Amino acid sequence: MPNQFQQAFKSSLVRIFARIFVAALLVLAALPGRVTAQQNNAPASAVPPIIQFNGQFNGQFNGQSGGTAGSGAVAVPAGTVSITFTLYENEQGGTALWSETDNVQVNAQGNYTALLGSASPQGLPLNLFTAGQAHWLAVQPLVQGFPEQPRVMLVGVPYAMKAADADTLGGLPASAFLRAAPGTSSGSSPILSSSGPASSGSVGVTTTASTGGASVSNKGRRRAPPPQEDYEDVNIAYQIGELDVVRTPPGTLGGNLALGPKGISNDTTGSFNTSTGYQTLFLNTAGSGNTATGNSALNNNTTANDNTADGYQALYSNTTASNNTASGYDALFSNTTASGNAAFGANALYANTTGGNNTASGAYALLGNTTGTDNVADGENALNNNTTGSSNTAIGQSALNNNTTGSSNTAIGQSALNSNSTGGGNVATGYQALYSNTVSDNTATGTQALYANTTGGYTMADGYQALYNNTTGGHNTASGWQALVNNTTGSNNIAIGASAANSVSGGNSNNIEIGNEGSSADSGAIRIGTNSSQTSASIAGIYGAGVGSTNSAVCIDSTGLLGTVNCPAAGMGTITGVTAGAGLTGGGTSGNVTLSVPSAGITNAMLANSSLTVNPGTGLSGGGSIPLGGSATLSLASNACGAGNALTALPFTCSPFATLGGNTFTGNQTVTGNVGASGTVTGGTVTGGTVTGGTVYVSTPGAGLILTSPNGSCYMVVISNAGKPEVSKVTCP
Repeated sequence: MPNQFQQAFKSSLVRIFARIFVAALLVLAALPGRVTAQQNNAPASAVPPIIQFNGQFNGQFNGQSGGTAGSGAVAVPAGTVSITFTLYENEQGGTALWSETDNVQVNAQGNYTALLGSASPQGLPLNLFTAGQAHWLAVQPLVQGFPEQPRVMLVGVPYAMKAADADTLGGLPASAFLRAAPGTSSGSSPILSSSGPASSGSVGVTTTASTGGASVSNKGRRRAPPPQEDYEDVNIAYQIGELDVVRTPPGTLGGNLALGPKGISNDTTGSFNTSTGYQTLFLNTAGSGNTATGNSALNNNTTANDNTADGYQALYSNTTASNNTASGYDALFSNTTASGNAAFGANALYANTTGGNNTASGAYALLGNTTGTDNVADGENALNNNTTGSSNTAIGQSALNNNTTGSSNTAIGQSALNSNSTGGGNVATGYQALYSNTVSDNTATGTQALYANTTGGYTMADGYQALYNNTTGGHNTASGWQALVNNTTGSNNIAIGASAANSVSGGNSNNIEIGNEGSSADSGAIRIGTNSSQTSASIAGIYGAGVGSTNSAVCIDSTGLLGTVNCPAAGMGTITGVTAGAGLTGGGTSGNVTLSVPSAGITNAMLANSSLTVNPGTGLSGGGSIPLGGSATLSLASNACGAGNALTALPFTCSPFATLGGNTFTGNQTVTGNVGASGTVTGGTVTGGTVTGGTVYVSTPGAGLILTSPNGSCYMVVISNAGKPEVSKVTCP
């Protein structure tokens, strides 16, 4: 470890002296012969405090010298001209830092060369270029009416005048150092004396004893580099020019390295600290493992360990908190005792005091946080005003910018949850998502989703400007481009699809709109799809499914509205109109209507079928196509039976009488021709014809024969119980 430090330290010294040497050479190379003459009259080690400056008066010169002045312009004549040169810190205005008037030669083209500082035996004051600020040179020729020229900035070589410090050690000449007598103990700490003659011998100077490995040194004096053998044993502090270098050996009380004025100036027991810059780790006493880079970084740290500060006043106020990382101007500036924080960017976590485990990345990220913990802010002004809110995540410029005490929020996107102050449990993803929100438990995904929401809670918006105008409405769900965009105070709405329910406005509530823009009158409505886009619907699980014992018919109107009221009864319908068809007159759309056949009747042309076809069946003949108003004849088939034959049952055929079996006739039978009977004829009335042969048997008492007299009267002859014929007149059958 000591050897590594020695090597690194020697390399740093080489680089420092090399830069000084090169800067001095640049100054010498820039000076003309006149300066060289002055340099030869000065001591060999002096740097000439003169700067060569070349200029031109913008083409405005004396026309008699060969040029032409601009119309109406004041000319600077060729030849010797008195010019006042003035140095300022600013490009415009301000107080002059230095001024002198020189006589310079201006040629015919207006060009000139001046040696700034040549008017004074001391030249330019060296302290003009040791502070590091910019310098602007004003040029004013002493010519009546000619204005001061625009100021020009001095760059590069003039600042190399700082190399004059190379002639001194810590600003003191060599005569200010004493030479120590040979044999100076290597266990001593060299102290620089500011008086006394120089003497021969090794460079060691006077010493003081050290105790317990810690150096005993005069903090108020400038110290020269100690001999190499002292590196192993004691704390070392010395200065090269304006650069303080403090290094302690590794061990219980060492291992510190400081580059810069007052770095680790008060350290007593702290180890392995590294500081670069003015007053870095200035008050550190026992803190170890800290790294500070930048003016006043970790300035007030006393006993805290393992902190890293990079930037002007980074972790400036930290005292005892450990494991913090701050990078950037004033990052974690106010932190005192909080640990585990990381801040990257100007003013990141600036006001944090005791809040721990925060991460801030970006200018002003978590700027106002004081005691809030476990926050993550990434982006300029992210969680800028948070004070005590914890477990928040903000990614994007101004995300959760105004949050103060709200916790467990997540904001991703520029200005997401920008106005939220005390609301917790919100999630916003997208530019200005939940921008105006102040309450809790909302989720917004998409550019300006839930943009205007202020106090509406338990609401979810997914899509560009979804629920954009919602202010106090709660328990809403919107998914899709501008879904529920015009809702303001309505609650318990669900909208799915691009522009879904965007016509539902104001305080309308309890709507479900899927793929439908809805209506301004919707309240408690359900809309699925639109008539112009969807032409069929299929819902599984309905057809064939049973319902409860109490049910009603469902009907649908032309707008797609479903309902059970004003629906027709099952199997019936509402007749909205009767139209008379061909061959009819009348009809109507209201009241009782009548259909009539026109007075001209029905013509064949009015009928779908203008004729009727009649086909004869078995045993028949005739028939055929019958037009409206026509007729057809059906006749028995023309197959007459010959003598001794008779027609049998259908189908009609002729059979000989001999083959006829007994027949029973019910009702009166008329026989044309003779009826012969070999058996007994019983029952009924036989009219006409002659009964020949056989016996006529009348078995019914009181029945008899009805005979017709020549005058057409009918008389029935019956037999009395005595066997005598009795004749009585009867109605002819």
